[in-house]
Order: sequence, then C-alpha cells, then structure tokens
Amino acid sequence: MLSGDFEREYATAVGARLREVRRQKSLSLKDAAGASNGEFKAAVLGAYERGTRVVSVPRLRLLAALYDVPVEELLPDDHAGALGDNLRGARPTSLRVNLTMLRESKSLRRSL
Repeated sequence: MLSGDFEREYATAVGARLREVRRQKSLSLKDAAGASNGEFKAAVLGAYERGTRVVSVPRLRLLAALYDVPVEELLPDDHAGALGDNLRGARPTSLRVNLTMLRESKSLRRSL
C-alpha cells in the first residue's frame, strides 16, 4: 500500500505540471475555467495545481482535452519511476537472510 506522504507528494507534482501546462497555454485560472464551459471552477483548478485536491483520471482526461495535450503531458516527468522510487525508499537497500530462522521455519512447516 502506498503511503499518504507519497500520495500527497505525487498530487503536488501533478499539480505543478498542470500549472506549467496551463501557463504554457497562456491561460489564467479564470480563463481555463471559462474555456471549460463550466466543467471546472477556477478554485478547483487552483486546488489541483496546489496539490490540495487530487484530480481523478476522468477529470485529468478532461483537462488534457481542455489544454489540447496528451494526458501523459499532464503527469510529472518522472512519473514512470515515482512508484519504484517510493518503494525503494521504504525498503532496506540490502537484504539479510537469517538462515537459522529460515531452517527453523521450514522445519516448523513440515511438522504442521
């Protein structure tokens, strides 16, 4: 299971990317909200961009259409490795196997 910290960090990274793409299109939050024909409010777009509100996949698709970009462009540049980096950070970098306990565990399983 992913940690809440990772989810918040990723929402913030997605939000930063949303802001970057919106600005590349020379749109203010108000302009983007207006262009969405009521689908998005400026306050909601701002919350997505700050990472204080998580954007769902269907809403992300709508934003991609609004900004006329592929959905992938709205994801952080390192999105492919983000999950693996998070998991690597949560796991030890080396592995130790206690062979005595392993043998005992195998013996215990055989006796059951």
